[in-house]
Formats: sequence, structure tokens, C-alpha cells
Amino acid sequence: SLREEVHTTTSKSQSKSVSAAKNISNQHPKLKPILHKKVLEMCGVDMLGQADRLKTLAQYQHGLPDQRPSEEVDGRIVWRPAWSEHVDHTVNIRFLHSIVDGIMEDEKTKHSQAKGELDDNDYVSTTIMTMAKSYWRMLASDIRAMADPQGQAKRKDRISDKRHCSRRGQIAHRRRGAMEEFEKKFGVQGAAAMIDSDFGSDNQTIDEESLSEDTNMRRKEQDVPTNGWKRVGLTWRSLDYVAFLRILDAIHKQQRVVDPQVSSSGPAQPDSTAGTSGPAPKRRKMTKKKDNFMKSFDVHPSQMEDRPPHSAKAKPTIPFKTMIHETWLLAHPGQQVVDGMEWLEGFYLRAREGELSRNDWAYLDELAEFLASDLDN
Repeated sequence: SLREEVHTTTSKSQSKSVSAAKNISNQHPKLKPILHKKVLEMCGVDMLGQADRLKTLAQYQHGLPDQRPSEEVDGRIVWRPAWSEHVDHTVNIRFLHSIVDGIMEDEKTKHSQAKGELDDNDYVSTTIMTMAKSYWRMLASDIRAMADPQGQAKRKDRISDKRHCSRRGQIAHRRRGAMEEFEKKFGVQGAAAMIDSDFGSDNQTIDEESLSEDTNMRRKEQDVPTNGWKRVGLTWRSLDYVAFLRILDAIHKQQRVVDPQVSSSGPAQPDSTAGTSGPAPKRRKMTKKKDNFMKSFDVHPSQMEDRPPHSAKAKPTIPFKTMIHETWLLAHPGQQVVDGMEWLEGFYLRAREGELSRNDWAYLDELAEFLASDLDN
């Protein structure tokens, strides 16, 4: 019916408006830094680092006691928004309107001097207000977390988890890049089905002060600097699967050896214009993606994480039975597995055909002994 069509059209329009509001900052790249700087200046924290900035703002998360929006500090007017309140709280609205007015006035002055910084679609009060509210909400969330020890701990955990997830993804990407050579070397197919970033070890930033004496000794023995990573394995993975991953890592390291005949912009292309008149056509420059390779050392197998093989993909990766350690699978009968990749069974012994480092073999032998004792118990 006409009413249903109108309702559907209105709903779609509102949905697009909400989506546009969320992404509006990226649509105004010139306005964004100016707005952020203005907010921090008005709050008197523009000269502080991020951590000190949040700590200072958190001291006034409830605003001033008498609900005044600002106060004078060292001859300077400093605004005290009520970060613990809603963005539309009276004090916060006055603060946001002052931001909008300040940016509009600053740009007007610069424009009269032919020094304007904003595009025409930036110089719109409603646009500035929408972006100001968005930035206010982000700051308020960080400030509340800073003021709440539990919230701050959760925030740090989220940041740490995100960092570890990113590193696992980077390493999984490298392993996929080594897959073609691996399958050719060992005469297998479909091995890429065993790669998932959620099946990888956690590569953690090294905090030397928190390392035990034994763990720090392992780091030194494996010749890993303090700016490297601490690699923590997973309890569910079979020895054969870990050996498989180490072979892929070894292949990737070999692939990182730069071919002197190939530049970072790609191999030289034949000159198709040779012997012809006229200027040579422009070529697109090809740049290789930077490989941020970090040295890692292995902690003792007794410190492995008990993080199950749960894939976060839209279509989750189901592990093959041969990827999982027998004892762990017996203790977790509900774990979903699929049959296949039988060649992986016993791969730990076949892996000696590969070129693994001394540290890799030392860890694999140590892991084999640890898992064997676990099986006996």
C-alpha cells in the first residue's frame, strides 16, 4: 500500500541519516583536527599528553559544584563539561554551542585575511555541532573509564585484546602467503583450510619487569630483544599442528630475503615504447605492503593459554581433528571438529625435512615432552 511504501522510504531515510551521522567526521577531514584542538583548548588540556589529559578531565567528570560551565584558571577561562551526564545536559549544550561559535568566528576572521582553512561544506553550524557531539561522547566514554578503576582495567583489556588480534591476523596472512610453497614442498593440498587468526599464538609485548627470572632467561637464550614479542601457545593444539605452523613461518622468513633484481616498486617492465616516437606512457607505481616482522621468543609450554579454537569469522573455521591434541579433545567432548588432513598426523617427524631454526626445534622438542607427560597423566 501507499502508506507502507511511505513508511519503508522513511525508515530507509532515517537509517541512512543515522549512518551518515556516525561517519560524518571522516567526511570533513579539514574540520576534524580543528574541532578536536578547539575542544581540548577550551578544556585547558591542549598542552598535555593523552594519559594526563584524560586524568585531568576525569577530575571534573561531574562538572563544577555550582553547575557553572566554566571557571578562570591562571587568567584563562577553562570549561568544565559534565562528562558524567548526557551530552544534552544544560552545561554540556552550552559548552558545545561555544565550540561551534568559536570555530565559526575563527574561520570568519581567517577568511577575511585570505587564510581560511575550511571548505564550504565544513563551515556549517549544524555540521560542526554534530561532529562536536560525536567527539564529546568519545571523550566522555574514555573519561568515565579513567575515573572508574574497573572500567579502566576493562578498557586496557579491550585495547590489549584488539592488539593481539591484529598481530594474529598479520601472522595468519603471512602463513597464507607461504602456503603455495609449503604444499609444493610436502605434496599436500588444501592446507590453507587450517589457517585462522583465532588459532594462532598470542604475541604479547614484552614487559621485562613482569617477566620471571626463568622466562627472561629464555628470552635471552632465544636472542630476542626487549622490544620483541613474547609468544604464548594454546593448550588445544597438537604437536603436529604447531610444527606445521612453524614450517610456514620458516618459509615466510625465507621469502623475506630481498631479490636484488626486484625493487620495492616491483620488477622492471619491458619498454613497450622502444623504437617509437612520443612520450612514454605513465606507469602506476606498485609498492609492496610493509612487513612489520618482530622477533618472538617462546614461553614454557606450561604457560600456554587455554583459549579454545573458536573462530570469529562470519563463517567460522571448524578445526580438523588432527589439529587438536588428543588429551584436550577428550576433556572437551563438545568441541566441533571435522575429519580430513590425515597427512598432518605425524607431521612433527616429517617437519625435519623443513628448515627450522634451532630455537624452533628446541621449543617443538620441549612441547613434545610436555604433551607426552600430559597424555601419561
